[in-house]
Amino acid sequence: MKSGKVTSLALFLVVVLALTTMLSSFAAAAQLRFITLGTSTVGGVSYSVGAGMAELLTKVLGINVTAEATGGSAENCRRIGMGQMDMGISKSETTYYAYHGVGPFEGDPHPNLRALFNMYVEPCQIAVRKDSSIRSFTDLRGKRVAVGMPGSGNYVQMETMLAAHGMSMDDLRPALLTYSEATEAMKDGTVDAALYAMMTPGAAVVDLSSTLDIRFIPIEGAPAEKIVKENPGYAMAVVPAGAYRGVDEPTPTVGTSIGMVVRADLPEDVAYNIVKTIFESLEQLETVHMAISQMSIEIADDVPIPLHPGAARYFEEIKGNK
Repeated sequence: MKSGKVTSLALFLVVVLALTTMLSSFAAAAQLRFITLGTSTVGGVSYSVGAGMAELLTKVLGINVTAEATGGSAENCRRIGMGQMDMGISKSETTYYAYHGVGPFEGDPHPNLRALFNMYVEPCQIAVRKDSSIRSFTDLRGKRVAVGMPGSGNYVQMETMLAAHGMSMDDLRPALLTYSEATEAMKDGTVDAALYAMMTPGAAVVDLSSTLDIRFIPIEGAPAEKIVKENPGYAMAVVPAGAYRGVDEPTPTVGTSIGMVVRADLPEDVAYNIVKTIFESLEQLETVHMAISQMSIEIADDVPIPLHPGAARYFEEIKGNK
């Protein structure tokens, strides 16, 4: 008799578990009719790239993927980590900090983050007027500098560069502006310099150089080496000659790799299909921005945090077939 009751109870629990799993799957499927993709402020390369990818994914996967303008990397990581956003573009440095809860994310880790793929390296471009007295990074001391919005990768990068030069935000007169606002502020002279952490040519800098003669401040020598050595995702970079009107000489700088980040609980098949669609459509996406030309399978899994299982499965398959 007791054995019969135990068997019935076990069967009941199995049925309840199965129903719960089914309902959870249905709920997840319903939610995945829509996916939010965090980008950057309007005028940033990440905004253009994210919008292009969202349009492609919506068309191919039949899921409404919406590109959202945001404050940038830090906001994207924080919102994805809190379950308020599905995926987003982020600088590798910021992704690493957010996942581990260090640096500007000290005490606020987001272990729910997963990497989807690495994309390209964005050089740090500190623009000044061509006739400016600012010749080196340390000349920024006491100057009005557009450093990006709080919550942006731009802002985090400025903090990193300042630290490498033995400085902090207190040494500047920081202007918290979006890329487009920074460009307007440079034009009307309300800031002395502006940081654009974006691929070249970046739309906001193209706009600036179309009406103002500009040049860039180099990041080189020991400070550049310190940045690359001590901060994940950084590499030596250059603002190439000819990238903008009147810029005839290359400028050495540092840059950080950019990648796509998702929430850990994004269904594996969805993540797999997102990665597959993107990497099978790179030639098409290059029409969105030339930054896409840097993307390749060879560097796609070079990420600062664990890969999402769906992405890992795709890379294993595609590399195994080569």
